Amino acid sequence: MPQVLTRRIPRILIASVILTCLMLLASLWIDHQSAHAPADIVKLSTSAAYAYPGGALPLYSVIETNLMDGTVGFVGHTTVLTGGAPQDIAIEPATRRIWVANSGGATIWVFSSATYALVATVQVGASPVQIVFSPDDRLAYVSNSKGNSISVVDTNRMATVATIPVIGEPHELAISSDGAMLYATDTAGSAVSVIDTHARRVTRTISLRAGSSPYGAILSPDGKMLLITDQAFAQVDFIDTATDAVIQVLNIGSRPTSLTWIPLTANVAIANNGDDSVSILDTAQMRVLATIQSGINPHGIAVSPDGRWLFVANAGSNTISIYRLSTYAHIADIAAGTFPVDVAILY
Repeated sequence: MPQVLTRRIPRILIASVILTCLMLLASLWIDHQSAHAPADIVKLSTSAAYAYPGGALPLYSVIETNLMDGTVGFVGHTTVLTGGAPQDIAIEPATRRIWVANSGGATIWVFSSATYALVATVQVGASPVQIVFSPDDRLAYVSNSKGNSISVVDTNRMATVATIPVIGEPHELAISSDGAMLYATDTAGSAVSVIDTHARRVTRTISLRAGSSPYGAILSPDGKMLLITDQAFAQVDFIDTATDAVIQVLNIGSRPTSLTWIPLTANVAIANNGDDSVSILDTAQMRVLATIQSGINPHGIAVSPDGRWLFVANAGSNTISIYRLSTYAHIADIAAGTFPVDVAILY
């Protein structure tokens, strides 16, 4: 029996109104930044680090992005004021460099994992929101939500080498284990674009339920299953990549956003932005295992490399919450900046 957090209906309605206002403000802020801020600006000013909780919690290297105050927090070390709208965080596998998408401009910032210094600024399309790497780490793919495109970045040259046009507003990306296929959700439509990375073009489109709003995307390790979060219908779609057919739909929390694999398991964790919860799914059985109460408006989500700890960026409460995955118990909160939207674990 799934562990389900029960809530009063009036609280859900109030939370929904608050969420709508917060997301509108965030959208207006990104548009303002795109229109008025130089695309490659990074103010290398720093401030005191957000404190890492003590106790029995192992010391992980945690990074978080704060959309509204433009900061990247290297927890326990330093905080960088970017002057933009930092959103997605991606760790480059080979070099461990930290890539951050500036959704308020048209750039990717790359930081050293050793010194946290800015080492490169890469020009991409308008309002980049997510970054994934090819399996050989030679290329990075960036979704440009307002540029209606995917940028292909050479990770050695730190330069965009190609731009792939897509229909709609691409958001999250998932890449196959052989690097041949790239999937991009379209938050403005009811579809997922399937991209041949060798030909660098969209080869087909997976049509979803009319009125849906696909957001997060993740592939199973064997590449046979694509999971898509649908914000409009509060569900996750299981798609067979061989046929592009939706073979299962699970109802989860309101406005699900990002999702991540839990290492050493067949489970995924999904942040539900609209009802302050996290869903844990068993993908092998295609069922909900648990629903965990989070902070306000969870958005970004990450799991420690050993699969023991869950980190959730709560945009509405300006915290990073930490949970023990063996029991789903809440352990601690890290104070974050204003409107944290992503969190990543360096090691």
